[in-house]
Amino acid sequence: MNEQEKIERARYIAATGKVIWERIIRIQTDCLSQSIGAKAFQDLSLQQFNTILTVRRHEPVSMTELAQLLGVSSPSASNMVDRLVEKGVLERESSPEDRRKVVISVSPSVVEEIQQVESSVLGLFIGLVERVGPQTAKNWCEVLSAVKTAVEAETRTADR
Repeated sequence: MNEQEKIERARYIAATGKVIWERIIRIQTDCLSQSIGAKAFQDLSLQQFNTILTVRRHEPVSMTELAQLLGVSSPSASNMVDRLVEKGVLERESSPEDRRKVVISVSPSVVEEIQQVESSVLGLFIGLVERVGPQTAKNWCEVLSAVKTAVEAETRTADR
């Protein structure tokens, strides 16, 4: 593959990823605006909602781990968590393994709304899998597995 082909493929991948990302954001926004518990989610920035979803995927998570996952400084993560704790969306508590360590988790009062958002996003991908067919879906999973491995290797190298 020559340099021009690499550039064209990279642009196509980036543009397609952006289309999918924008659809996910639209689904999340629609779900949250229709949510019964929408008060907790009012006026959230995209970064704050991403923080909630990151905590949900990794909970319970320490502040240091959360900052690393979000790619921000510990003070930035702490400020974000403070605001989300005030809104009642996240909770801070002592780690059961080490009382000196504080861990962050999603507040039980909003878990149902988060699950609804996650289900709606999953529905998007179920629909895509159905529309592209079994062989393309299988190929897509294989490609994404290779991409995930490459990204994780790059991340490990960058963290050293």
